[in-house]
Formats: sequence, structure tokens, C-alpha cells
Amino acid sequence: MRRALLLGVLLTATACADESAPGAVQLEAVAGSLGAPALVAFDRSFSRPVPTRDLVAGGTVRIQFDRQRFYDVLDGTGRPGYFSSQFHCYGYGCCDVQLPEVYVHHRFDGGTFAATPLDAADGADLVIPSGAASLEVYFDVPGFEIRTWYCGCDDACAEANRAQATPAFHDRAAYDSRYGANYRFDVAPAPVSAARGVRRLADGQWQSGYEAPSGVRYGWYWDANVWIDVAVENLAFDKVVGVRWTTDGWATHHEALGEYEHALGDGWEQWGVDVTPAARMSSCSWCDPEPVAFEYAIFYRVDGHTYWDNAGGSNHHVELDGTYR
Repeated sequence: MRRALLLGVLLTATACADESAPGAVQLEAVAGSLGAPALVAFDRSFSRPVPTRDLVAGGTVRIQFDRQRFYDVLDGTGRPGYFSSQFHCYGYGCCDVQLPEVYVHHRFDGGTFAATPLDAADGADLVIPSGAASLEVYFDVPGFEIRTWYCGCDDACAEANRAQATPAFHDRAAYDSRYGANYRFDVAPAPVSAARGVRRLADGQWQSGYEAPSGVRYGWYWDANVWIDVAVENLAFDKVVGVRWTTDGWATHHEALGEYEHALGDGWEQWGVDVTPAARMSSCSWCDPEPVAFEYAIFYRVDGHTYWDNAGGSNHHVELDGTYR
């Protein structure tokens, strides 16, 4: 049963609509939300990339591009080529291509394309306008050097031929544009942070699923659970309340939805969220397991807006005790 065992300190707060309450947050500080850029990686698989998380208006997106994609283009006969069927090696020929600069061209909501050079790590960070709803990108190389030489002989002969070959610069651009359709991504509306609307009331840990492994006298396994009480202002009947949480410092994150519990008065309601962050934790009578850092921010979606409580930018924390009690 929820809260069968409560560990940690129970923190309470009144449910008044105080503008200085913890609900006054800076959403940009919520890790995994607007704080870190979403990543869209174009690798050599040529599959359409999927952003690591939603692109959000007002946030940042990091575009990474493996320039080897240009080298992997095939000509009409299925042989490896460079950029197009006009630049590749036939028979015993060898060639080498140098890309002086690769650009990502991007635009939001069908506007004018802007060109940004990719850095040494083949990446670029793009700032998403606050009102944007879509992003479109393609890549190109304005010019490149290509060196061809005869290598249908022994190694010494091939090296000698390469040393004598003179690179030729081509000013014709090479493109990766999904055959002219470009790569398109949706952009989600920016969440709204508010000085009121949602705040944490209390949180804590409870344990369940005790199990002693067979043949182990002093060891056991159990489920670690977190309960969170949330106060929300009743702005509309239809609403979604939940938490975004992580146990690995926002390398990954998850969401859990809450359930209505009861009215608090003055137009506020109490909602509860239960989370099982790890399937199992372990303990023993002779060791002192390291605690697990559970970090979360509360969201409240209503009337097309999203309100957050992330403890003023530092997020909320529950240290999960690794000892079964």
C-alpha cells in the first residue's frame, strides 16, 4: 500500500495562492526540459534521425552530422561514389576527397534558410524561436577537392602515382537534402512557468516487494517507491498533473502521472503521484548501500499551458535509502 513505510522528512506547505510560494520557478533550469539542447544526429545509416527529446520553442537543438554520409553515396550501378555519379572512381582508379566546409541550412516555419557551418565535431547548436512550430534542415558542401590516381599496380607504384596527382577544386555543391524534400521536425510550444498554479506539498520513500533470495541468509531485494503530494490551482476541470524524474542526472528521464485526491480549499486541489524509479534495490545486514538520487520537477498542464515547480531551478530531490527497514 502507498506510504506503507515512510522514510525521510515529510515537508508540508499551505495551499494558499501566495505569489512568493515555491511555485515561482524558472523553467529553463529544469534539466531535460529547456536547459539542455535536444540532439538530432545524422549518422551514416541514412535513416531519418529521431530527436533525443521534443524540440521546444524557445529552447535549443544540437544538429550533429557525420560528413561520411557524403562519401557513402552510391552511383547508379551500386558502386561507391562521391556526392553524385559524376564524381567517383572507376575500375582501378583511386580517389580522395577533402571537404573544406560543411553547412547546415535551416529555417523555421517555412521562412528563409540560414546557413551555419558545422564545427570540428560536425555539430551546430540552433536557437529555436519562441513562436516556432517546425524546423527544416538540409546540408551541403559548397566546394571540395578531389584527387584521382591510378592504383591498379603494386603499393609503391600506387603511392608514386598518388604523390604526382594534383587535387582539383570543384565549386559544384554537394547536398544531403533527402532528395530535395529536406528534413523536417515538429517543434512543441514552449511551456509556461508561473508564479502560481502548482507546487510540491510533500514527498518521501516507501518500500515494497520484500524478497530474500534463496540460499542467502542476510541479503534481500525490494522495490523502492517514491510518493509525491502536489497542490494545483483548479484552473479548469480537465487537467494533467505529473512529475518528470531521473535517477542518472538527466542522462535519461521519465514521466509519471498523478491522481486527484481531494480539495484543499481556496480553489486548490491535492494530487498524488507514485513512482517506482527502479525495479529492484538490494540490501544486506553487513553493508551500507549507496543511496540513489531521485530528482524530479512537477508539471501541471491545463488550458493549453504547462506550469512547472522545479524548486526554483534546482529541482526536487529524494535520496532513496538503499537499506531495507
